[in-house]
Amino acid sequence: MDGGFDRVVRLTSKPVLRQALLVFAAACVLVSGLQLAHAVTTSGSFAITVTPPSAGTHATYAFSPFRVANKETVTGYTITFPAGTDASRAASPGQGDVVTISPDGRSVTVMLGTPVPGPGTITATLHNILNPLTPGNYAVSSLVFHRQGDANESVDLSARTFVIGPPPYLSMTISTPHAEQRVDFGSISPDVTTAPQTVSVAVDSAVMYDVTRSIAGQTGEIGLAVTGTCNGTNLPPGPSTYVDYYTATPPWASDPDIVYTATVTYAVVQH
Repeated sequence: MDGGFDRVVRLTSKPVLRQALLVFAAACVLVSGLQLAHAVTTSGSFAITVTPPSAGTHATYAFSPFRVANKETVTGYTITFPAGTDASRAASPGQGDVVTISPDGRSVTVMLGTPVPGPGTITATLHNILNPLTPGNYAVSSLVFHRQGDANESVDLSARTFVIGPPPYLSMTISTPHAEQRVDFGSISPDVTTAPQTVSVAVDSAVMYDVTRSIAGQTGEIGLAVTGTCNGTNLPPGPSTYVDYYTATPPWASDPDIVYTATVTYAVVQH
């Protein structure tokens, strides 16, 4: 009888122990899962967009989109740009946003005028960031979100690189009918219009640009007039040639013994 009693005890004690161990393990898994939740995350379509992405130019940086978790509220963010970037003149487009810049000009903190509650998305946008002078692949050192009533949360963007390309090129070539970039009307009879003289301006630009023409000097005495296309805004990148036509119709009041001159200045400004 004693041996039978011992066997019964052994059979009932082992399943109870296994059950206790299984329950404990399940509890550990649940607790571990709660620790992996994040208040702000990147989505599958996340990208860092730099416009324009050219070395040594002022650009707009857009980090988008981030997902804000349910019951979370983002009140701002801090971005630390890579070495060689100058963010000392950074600006945020949001109404009421407050921008603070670190002494070294690389870290920018934006406290949002309108906090972003979850669930939802947020885009971090900064204007007037001076790109590094050296072309290459770059990544932000860190991006930290400020949360309402909670500790800040850092999002790892070390693998999200962006490309800074070569500086934008620009060339302008002016062609005139006479040497030394001159238009010489020669001897002109009063109140008689000369034949048009052609001036062409060839422009090649990596980005959009404006081309302007300004005239100074004795235009009235010459009776100078110009028509043509060398005066435009928001012109597309790439090579283009613009043409102006100059005529002179001197009035009778102009002194025939004086050589009158005027100066035309052409300028190209990239966006």
